[in-house]
Amino acid sequence: MVYVRGNKEDYEGWVQDYGATGWSYNDVLPYFKEIETFYVPEYAHNGYHGNNGEVSVGHAPFHTPSSDAFLAGMAELGYQYVDYNGPTQMGYSRVQLNIKDGRRVSAAKAFILPIVNQRPNLHVTLKSLVTKIAFDEKHAVGVHFERLGASHFVQATREVILSAGALNSPQLLMLSGIGPKAHLEALKIPVLADLPVGQNLQDHLYIGGLAATLEDDVDLDPYDPTAIPVYCASGDGPYSVPVGIEGIAFIRTPISNSTPGHPDGQFLFFAISPASVPGELFHKAIGYKDEVYDKYYLPNRGQPGIQVAGCINNIKSRGEIRLQSKNPSDPPIFDPRYFSDPDDVRTAIQVAREALQVLQSDAMKDLGARLWDIPLPGCEDRSMYSDEYLECVIRHLTHTEWHYGGTCAMGSHDASVVDPRLRVRGVSGLRVIDASVMPVLTTGNINAPTMMIGAKGAAMVLEDNRLTDDDLC
Repeated sequence: MVYVRGNKEDYEGWVQDYGATGWSYNDVLPYFKEIETFYVPEYAHNGYHGNNGEVSVGHAPFHTPSSDAFLAGMAELGYQYVDYNGPTQMGYSRVQLNIKDGRRVSAAKAFILPIVNQRPNLHVTLKSLVTKIAFDEKHAVGVHFERLGASHFVQATREVILSAGALNSPQLLMLSGIGPKAHLEALKIPVLADLPVGQNLQDHLYIGGLAATLEDDVDLDPYDPTAIPVYCASGDGPYSVPVGIEGIAFIRTPISNSTPGHPDGQFLFFAISPASVPGELFHKAIGYKDEVYDKYYLPNRGQPGIQVAGCINNIKSRGEIRLQSKNPSDPPIFDPRYFSDPDDVRTAIQVAREALQVLQSDAMKDLGARLWDIPLPGCEDRSMYSDEYLECVIRHLTHTEWHYGGTCAMGSHDASVVDPRLRVRGVSGLRVIDASVMPVLTTGNINAPTMMIGAKGAAMVLEDNRLTDDDLC
């Protein structure tokens, strides 16, 4: 739900470095505006936002005093309050979310549900697994899929469009004979096109463990007895804030080699203690060991608390996705190779250090904020909050942001899988339209850019097939 378009330079880099002609910032901005209805009054008319799109974007209606302190702390560090989806990204803000009346406006809710019962040419089949793309020579002619134990085939009249995401789109391409030749031959899959499918896997990284307790009870309280009635009645109150995220910032660390307007770090401010019951459920769901959670977080259960999660943008490490077998039901093997590039570790340390500065700002001190004083198990032999200690924390508590992309990269370079019109190279009648086509991840959460890719990709399909919007109905 965190709505971030990315940085202007991300899109200029797609064009200049990867030959993704037609994907500059000026090229994609109209599609961002087209899909958006923007509900932040002070920015609604700055020329960067839409007012008649499917996706509602605005701030949560509820915020806590601790989020005010976060914003003030960022100001103390010298950053400006900005519309990070507008003229400049560098700075801090209340977080923009794709929500309406306190509820998520997902891509499905925005684009599919309103028309699913209105268009006779749209059929959505659930509990279905696509197993292979069918080809006549090198032209895609349809898809095979299984549903409830039965096999089915759907023939394409014009094109097959693959939108299975950065993990499953490459899997399906490889199952269909499009991918690294040596890998496919090892699995005895006939090769249609030798392309670097599944390479270039990228993800943003989330640094946990950067938290503070508060003397004042000014954090978000999900157990407020009035919270549920208020939310059900008006979409307001603590439950209108997704997982407690109230603030966001984009920063440039001292070691960054990017241009001044291109952040390499990001903060997400959580107005809820990681030692709370919801915090425990989240952390254990993503794989924290009971021993680590119980020793590091649990002792502060019952105290008000906050967390500044550091996020690493401009990741240099690259992973890959491979097939486990020829069986479509076997999930692919993906190796993100986090921190395989040492520059990512150095950046993470700097991001963590600046997050600690926010937690130690005068605005936070006014709330009685105190940094977590419990050493992380496994890092006790390092001086608390030294670079060595922070690296140890980072290697223990960093996890995915679920921002996978890059595995079917677009462009005109040798590492591209699709061309700038999103057509798979080496075959015809097949496109990929999802986050996998990003040659490099955008700066920040990729929810918004992925929807933009869908809108721009749809326009390309119409243009290339000489269709109009009327042909969709």
